[in-house]
Amino acid sequence: AARTPGTIKSLTLIEPPPLPSVHGIREVRDWVDRMAALRTAGPLEPAAFLAAFMHLVGGPAEAADYSDQLAAQVELLRSSVPAWTADPPWRLLSVGHIPALVVSGGHSVVFEAAADDIAGRIAGVRRVITGSGHFVQRHSGFAGLLTGFLRAHEPEPAWRTGDSLSCSS
Repeated sequence: AARTPGTIKSLTLIEPPPLPSVHGIREVRDWVDRMAALRTAGPLEPAAFLAAFMHLVGGPAEAADYSDQLAAQVELLRSSVPAWTADPPWRLLSVGHIPALVVSGGHSVVFEAAADDIAGRIAGVRRVITGSGHFVQRHSGFAGLLTGFLRAHEPEPAWRTGDSLSCSS
């Protein structure tokens, strides 16, 4: 989005991770430390690891049965670069004037701080939908919120903006 702003119509961020800019908040720093400890010294058994991970992010205590995929997913969580270490090019995102919606679930100081910070950096529309924890997109009100945002930020059709279109027969 930052590198090619003309090609991006809008940006929606759901429960974004706590990036370094909010690591100074005690609750965020504690969460990052707990997540790092889980990644390096957490349970070896994939289901136990996933349960601990879900607890930290505010996901459901009972995970769906993905036993055929669980080991690979847990390995990915353990070995990938942690999302909370990212440093996006905020200036490019804000200069591009890309309409942005930043949504969180109201369940965690950590994710609220992250969403507030990001929305402020990119002049995004900030919304909180409570009742679904980390899985905001599963809330019954999310589809309407997203649809409304996307409709409000649709580019004007060429015939309404005065751009000329040519046709040949």
